[in-house]
Amino acid sequence: MFPLFSFTIKSSSFSACSADNSQFTKGEGSHLVVLLVYVDDIKIDSPNSDFIKQTQQMLEAKFKLKVLGDLRYFLGLQIANSKHGIHLWQHKYSMKLLTHTWFLAAKPKVVPIDHQIRLNDTSGEELS
Repeated sequence: MFPLFSFTIKSSSFSACSADNSQFTKGEGSHLVVLLVYVDDIKIDSPNSDFIKQTQQMLEAKFKLKVLGDLRYFLGLQIANSKHGIHLWQHKYSMKLLTHTWFLAAKPKVVPIDHQIRLNDTSGEELS
């Protein structure tokens, strides 16, 4: 992490995440703001859009920013927001992987599976 950026963030009451030094948080609950930094990309998120704007303004006072709006692609993930939540998928990555491994033209094979089964973490037998 760049020293000036890290100093700026921490002096604005953000705390570095102990598990990921590229994640910073400030507040909690409906007052939570999360910064996720990857090279020269920063994702700012919060349940409150005013906190996102305030964080952007704080960063713009110290750094040159280009605000791109809603996140659509980040770290290989395609991202879409809807009224039902955030949807993530890796279609672009999967297609690249299939092309690279020469499987793009492979024919699909039927795999016997019960399509009616619903798996969850609260029912069924525990495996040893």
